[in-house]
Amino acid sequence: MRSAKLLGLYLLGIALIGGWSLSHVFGGTVTTDNFALVLVLPLAWIFSYWPTMGGLLLAWKMYRLQANVEGWAESADLGLPTERAEHELEDTLTLLAVQENAIPERWARPLVRKLMAAARAKADAERAQGTRPIA
Repeated sequence: MRSAKLLGLYLLGIALIGGWSLSHVFGGTVTTDNFALVLVLPLAWIFSYWPTMGGLLLAWKMYRLQANVEGWAESADLGLPTERAEHELEDTLTLLAVQENAIPERWARPLVRKLMAAARAKADAERAQGTRPIA
């Protein structure tokens, strides 16, 4: 959904900037002082929008994934899981991350593993301090 909004913004920008540029070029109001702006602005919009917005969109998805996995890991009982239960939890979290964030599994799985390890270390530290009861 978010990428559809970004595509709409991109097309709106092309229509507005391209229309403005074409009206100046074909209207005869372009001077030598602003000729470069009239030519470069539409080209900059066309060729620099997606590299910029694509990176920002990916960073936002990774941030949301991290927040979601941390929430899932905290809500799950990571007390003393068996190895099989831990793999099932990892698979479930990876599947949820892929479905909710629309990212490939090859990106989600290493991040889920890293976040599970961090959540496990945090839970162990809290358990050692006695601030979190063992379930």
